[in-house]
Amino acid sequence: MVWPAERPISKSAERIARELWPTDAAASTIDEEGRPRFRSSVTVTILLPPPWQLTPDTAPTPSRGAISRQEMLRMMTPREYSTPPMGGGSVDPGSIVQGIRSAWRDWQARRFQKRVTRELEELERRNRAAEEE
Repeated sequence: MVWPAERPISKSAERIARELWPTDAAASTIDEEGRPRFRSSVTVTILLPPPWQLTPDTAPTPSRGAISRQEMLRMMTPREYSTPPMGGGSVDPGSIVQGIRSAWRDWQARRFQKRVTRELEELERRNRAAEEE
């Protein structure tokens, strides 16, 4: 019978754990009261980006004489079939809401003005009728 600790998989796991998670004194130290003291920071070396990835030093420069795809489409597409660019013709949602509110307030003001005018005319008609009696 083979005990679980003697299986090859457990030996491999122990070896991998020793390599990846060393328990030497450099990772933690013992303070004067016997408590473990762990490091609070890690130093990382940043690798250089691959040569095909652009950096601020290597900005894309347009080649001479060549136009972009957007420019070509803009020049070749008839105006009646073209649409404004996605980011170019933006609409402010706040201005739409304010326009709706303004139209509603104007409508309410006209409605109230008509009602007040109608009631004033009715009051003047009743006052004249009362004076004639």
